[in-house]
Amino acid sequence: MEPIKLAEELGKAILASAAYQNYLQRKEVLANDVVAGGLLAAYQKKQWQFAAIQKDKPLTPEQSRELQNDYEQLQNHPVIGAYLAAREDVEELLSAVNAALARTTGMETGMGCSGCRSNCRGSCS
Repeated sequence: MEPIKLAEELGKAILASAAYQNYLQRKEVLANDVVAGGLLAAYQKKQWQFAAIQKDKPLTPEQSRELQNDYEQLQNHPVIGAYLAAREDVEELLSAVNAALARTTGMETGMGCSGCRSNCRGSCS
């Protein structure tokens, strides 16, 4: 089989995975929750505003703390938190797949987990 065809099959397997199916369910619940959607939109607006500020100067510690506190509040919201956790599970699955491909092909970057985040639990190493 050609590598691209195999990659397409792998993509289909990922779409059928429990992690991805859970993500789709959580995404739908979020899309149907007006309150959660409003909270997420407000956070995203603030992110854009702070990104614009960062073009000219770094954020102050207070601004960074404010953004972090707002994100933590989103994580603690039952609908948004479940969505974010489900999305992270899919990202970890994709990272693990990428790491497996890199190991198999000998194309590892030496940077640890591919796309590693600060909350990585080492499951992709």
